[in-house]
Amino acid sequence: MSPIVDPAIIEALNLDPNTTKITSHGGSGFASTFKLSSTVNGKEINYFVKTGSGADAALMFQGEHESLNAIHKVVPGLCPRSYAHGAFKESQNKHFMATDFLDLNSSRPGGSGETLAQKLARLHTTPAPNPEGFDKPMYGFPVTTCCGSSPQKNTWKASWADFYANNRLRAILDHGIRNNGADVELSKAVEKTADIIVPRLLGDDHLKGVQPVVVHGDLWSGNHGRGRIAGKGGAEEVVFDPSCVYGHSEYELGIMKMFGGFGSNFWKEYENLVPKAEPKEEWEDRVALYELYHHLNHWALFEFHSGLTAPAINSLSRGFSLMTETNRKAIVVGISGASSSGKTTLARLLRDVFPHTFILHEDDFYRAENELPSKDGLLDWDCAEAINFDDMSRALEHIVTEGTFPPFVDSIEDQNTVGKCTVPESAISAVKSRVEAWLAPGQPGHGVLSPNLRLCILDGFLLFGPDPPLRRITDELLDIKFFLTVSRQKATARREARDGYVTLEGFWTDPPGYVDKIVWPNYAESHAWLFEDGDVEKRVKGEVLREKSILAFPDVVGGGAESSEREIGKGLDVDMQITFEWAVDTLMQKLEEVTRKR
Repeated sequence: MSPIVDPAIIEALNLDPNTTKITSHGGSGFASTFKLSSTVNGKEINYFVKTGSGADAALMFQGEHESLNAIHKVVPGLCPRSYAHGAFKESQNKHFMATDFLDLNSSRPGGSGETLAQKLARLHTTPAPNPEGFDKPMYGFPVTTCCGSSPQKNTWKASWADFYANNRLRAILDHGIRNNGADVELSKAVEKTADIIVPRLLGDDHLKGVQPVVVHGDLWSGNHGRGRIAGKGGAEEVVFDPSCVYGHSEYELGIMKMFGGFGSNFWKEYENLVPKAEPKEEWEDRVALYELYHHLNHWALFEFHSGLTAPAINSLSRGFSLMTETNRKAIVVGISGASSSGKTTLARLLRDVFPHTFILHEDDFYRAENELPSKDGLLDWDCAEAINFDDMSRALEHIVTEGTFPPFVDSIEDQNTVGKCTVPESAISAVKSRVEAWLAPGQPGHGVLSPNLRLCILDGFLLFGPDPPLRRITDELLDIKFFLTVSRQKATARREARDGYVTLEGFWTDPPGYVDKIVWPNYAESHAWLFEDGDVEKRVKGEVLREKSILAFPDVVGGGAESSEREIGKGLDVDMQITFEWAVDTLMQKLEEVTRKR
């Protein structure tokens, strides 16, 4: 006895229940599949029906319904059309989807003759429509789709890099953790990829000529075939089981390359029709990055049945990182320490003796005065909340990839004075001569710095930290890190000797007692993790410096038995000439190490 066709399907397709029957057909890992046959106006008509139970099935069928019709609208002969999806009437919590019947056993002549490459090229070069409520095409999709059974977050984004990092990589990582439990190493690798590699390869200012187009989303060889759609015409190159998104066309290629099955003729024809995005030399890296999502999805679905392991992800991430190092245009040096510790003075001295060098100031990323927090009735310029770290990170990413000062940063910090430089001109000239000799042909520094690899010095009162938002800057965005110490007495005297600071709104002058109420307490709280006993007037912890690859003048680093017995504040105020000469020697050594890794 044939299964009974639920009335919801009959009504959705406007069929006569007396001439309609349904039989099992094909198979799916996530649904039951059927061939539904009926008679309309004396002619036999067939549909393909999927059924499943629960909210997951409802979500999956809605996504596939919209996906099939998004493809069909652009390239009608590439996939079946979907006619309906919904809930059963006579079975509780059961759902269906009904589409054109696709006969994959047909070899009937009379098809269009278009190759898969030609059809995909049309799909991948047709601009996406404007989503409802937007005045331009966006990245995303109107509904949630499922890749396998994994739901995909498709909320609209204006930036493809933003969409891929958050709606794909981070979203599937979260889904996998819910299914399989936490994996610390895997999470770190994915976060590193989303934070660094995605902006580097897919950033809006870097990847050229990208526009949202329909992407199938799950186009492995098992979702491609040759068949006849809806009993009309001849056999065609067809695709099915999509999980669409309006995205970058090359995103499609990740899973196609991952499983293979598409021959050299296809790739040659497709690449002639759809040129690689610029920069073309990074095409393989982009495709590997898109493949990563599908590896993560298989981990989420099958708990490493795909052969994916955390070391494999780390290896992939390291490969991307190596690529980034090879293509970088700048090395970034961070100089941090308390206000009035000599950071800006040292930064300007280094700029004057090293060629191809420019300065970026953390102070250029202050929020507007009306956005600053208050403390004890005073505006607090010296806390993390006062700095826009997102903008600062974006500026550093631009510097690394482009080697130029960010055009979107309007620097006012160089208008501020830092007092008279205490380093004699003769000492500066001697150091500059030493650097020039180091850079000469045949010497260790030759070719280290050039117009193609510049040196950026970032100075700021708050660059290092173990927790967000500073952790990424400390661990990922700074290549070489210097920390300058200063005693409270010296910092207070220097700060109070300044006239004030140029700001976005005009000019700021410290109110009386500002160092004692705001500046020093904030410094002490945010840097306690670096110092012995959490006291910023004791020595700096050597083990923490080594862990974070932070450099400090040797005399201020703890480790000996005398450290805890030292007088508070003693030894923290290192003469600027000594600091300058030490920083230059250290920087030359570190630049050699960084460039050797390239």
